[in-house]
Order: sequence, then structure tokens, then C-alpha cells
Amino acid sequence: MLQVIESLNVEFGGIATASAQLANHLARSGVAVTALTLDGGGPAHRRFALDTRIDAVACVPSWPRRLGYCKTLPAMLAASPVPAVVHIHGLWRLHFAQAAQFARRVGAPVIVSTHGMLHAAARRQRAAVKRIARWVFQDEILRRASMIITGMWAGIVNASRTSSGSNRSVPSKWLTATTYGSPQLSK
Repeated sequence: MLQVIESLNVEFGGIATASAQLANHLARSGVAVTALTLDGGGPAHRRFALDTRIDAVACVPSWPRRLGYCKTLPAMLAASPVPAVVHIHGLWRLHFAQAAQFARRVGAPVIVSTHGMLHAAARRQRAAVKRIARWVFQDEILRRASMIITGMWAGIVNASRTSSGSNRSVPSKWLTATTYGSPQLSK
């Protein structure tokens, strides 16, 4: 499994915590896990600890760093084993689009965990940039995903997407709504 995360640094809080915990749990269960981040190193004590069986790979983004585009990522992914699943943790960064494109090329299903990033309040932060990202690459990732894991009910996500003026809605059958502590899988 390829886990794609912006960062495992403790400053990234919940997403880094959840991603590290999931990767560690999967590795302890015998799943081959690669954790791909945009971290360019940094002190180990500032990063969440990963199980030693996890292959941690960092791709330092090209300028501007905020966009998350990694010039060397396609070559890195091509040289790695084909994952059974690509799990993207987050939205709005180009390395997520690069990983989704790789998954499509090799036939691996894509799971997207939005970690609350589709909530209306989150979408209002840097709204213009996010509208451009949706138009350029983000909506395509969501439409092609095998599963989208959200922290809110599926109907809320679809309503928010269509109210934004986009006529490109995510089919609700692909959405998995989770309440904290008890996952509820939808078909």
C-alpha cells in the first residue's frame, strides 16, 4: 500500500497522526507499506515514529513548495513496486495528483481521505486557490477515486460540491462517511 501524505511532522497534527497510526497498524498486520511525504528531512524527533517495516520516502517539492509538485516523483514511483492500493491523505497539493495519475497508470485503486478538507469552513480558507485546484486536478482525483473517506455525511459533501456552481458531483455510492470511533461503510 502506498500512503501519500503531505507530512509526518508533528506540526501537521491530526492528518500526520492518523496517517502514521494507520501505516503502523497496517505494517504490524503484515501489509507492505510505503509512506510518501513532501518532507525534506528535518529532525527525527519532530516526526511521528513509523514502524521499521515501513518504507518512508520523501520527495522534496519543486518551487513553489506550497503547490507540492515533485519533479522527481514520477521516476521515484516508477522505480518502486506497484502498490495494491494508493491511499491519499488530503487534498489541494499536486503530489496527490501525481500519485493518483501513477495509480491510474498501474491499475491500482485510489482511496482519498479528505480529513475534513471538504467541509465548508475548510473550503473557505484560500478559497480562490482551492477553486483553481478543483478545476485543474482535484475534482478529477475525487471522481476517479475508488473510495472517498470523509469525516462528514456523504450527503453533505455532495450538497457542498454542487452548491459551489460545479455540475461535477461525486457519486454518493463512492463516499464513506465516518463518525469518530465508528465507521459506517456505504455502498
